[in-house]
Amino acid sequence: MLTRRPLLHQSLPLRFRFPSLGYESQRVMHVPKVVYCFIAGGLFANAVPHLVHGVSGETFPTYFSRTSSPVVNVIYSFGNAALGWYLAKRGGFSPDDRRRITALLVGFAAVSLFLSVALPIWAKAS
Repeated sequence: MLTRRPLLHQSLPLRFRFPSLGYESQRVMHVPKVVYCFIAGGLFANAVPHLVHGVSGETFPTYFSRTSSPVVNVIYSFGNAALGWYLAKRGGFSPDDRRRITALLVGFAAVSLFLSVALPIWAKAS
């Protein structure tokens, strides 16, 4: 008999496949949907400084280089926003669901606070 899980434990299956190694897991790890919303909020927060620096014509570090051009930063920002949108939709984000909105905002705040502390340290190191 199948029982319905409570709303708090809604999750999506995530299978691990490594075809080059001839391995595919038989177990399925379930990732809660609110985790997708949390990560989406972090990606949205990371998109903001890249977009601002790109539009203002300033260089800003990305994963590609310590000093990436403004064009690369704008593209990187849109990539972060697109991936964030995809994860928010995959996580079932809805303006009516307070729990998922809270997860998205907490992710946004966490990455924003991390960047506010880490960016000055990284700027001094370079």
